[in-house]
Amino acid sequence: MKKFLIVIFLFFHLGASAQDDKQAPLSNILKSLERGHPRLLLVKGEEKSILQQIGKHKEWNAIHQGILAECDKIIELPPVERIKIGRRLLDKSRECLRRVFQLSYAYRTTGNEKYLKRAEKELIAVSNFEDWNPTHFLDVAEMTMAVAIGYDWLFDKLSEENRKIIREAIITKGINPSFDNKYNSFVKAENNWNQVCNAGMTFGALAIAENEPGLAEQVINRAVASIPKSMSISYKPDGAYPEGFSYWEYGTSFNVLFISSLEKSLNTDFGLNRFPGFLKTAGFLENLIGPTGMAHNWGDSGLRDGLSPAMFWFADKTKDPSLLYN
Repeated sequence: MKKFLIVIFLFFHLGASAQDDKQAPLSNILKSLERGHPRLLLVKGEEKSILQQIGKHKEWNAIHQGILAECDKIIELPPVERIKIGRRLLDKSRECLRRVFQLSYAYRTTGNEKYLKRAEKELIAVSNFEDWNPTHFLDVAEMTMAVAIGYDWLFDKLSEENRKIIREAIITKGINPSFDNKYNSFVKAENNWNQVCNAGMTFGALAIAENEPGLAEQVINRAVASIPKSMSISYKPDGAYPEGFSYWEYGTSFNVLFISSLEKSLNTDFGLNRFPGFLKTAGFLENLIGPTGMAHNWGDSGLRDGLSPAMFWFADKTKDPSLLYN
């Protein structure tokens, strides 16, 4: 999953020239989505640039081939089932995200129908769950992101019947519960729940925006107003994070996915990239790692950091490749 995300973060934050805060009303911006799908992270036609890089660089070809090999394994697996561990469905949401993200990528870069059909099977299976476990809303957020990416990236090849099933699931099992006060404490949270949940809901809203423009506008406006609550606590003034690298990776990666989705779909970041400390926070992660490769392991994290796709996004945004040293 992380290898795949690096491809997306490194190449396809690309071309997103975010506007400043003096923008047209969101209702007008949403009209631009009438140009169709895909619109999330990797817009229509951008896979061609990835394939050009794969053809030029053996390192990127190795990652690409690794993703395809993993997708061939996924094809043989049954779809995820709604089986909770304790009160959580989160591992199933994450597995769905892993599968749908990679299978959709595989179809877009190869055109091989086997990846399309397997992704569609996964999407229909989770869309038919009774719910996505709103009592632990991270589960809903990551599942909504998974389904939104599959719906958006495969839109033109999905049957109208299956589009409707998937779209209704995004609305009824993803977005609608986020407006229920029993479940939406994330909008006031000052931690990674805010970042993850607002990102998931925004992916869902952007995916279905042409069918539900009013709902999409409501979700995005709420997210843009809400996510600074977490960003203020997490990054001001110089990018340091209140927890260790594990939670930095979780919250910050979803924050990056959130901003990137806005930039690529709506051509604006609503000024969030200029939020105090945010673009400096990659230096925080870099400096947690010592010359032995071991991390300062406080704040619920381990001794060694892993590969961080978000760091590629920060390196590109700040034009500072030294951030990728570790």
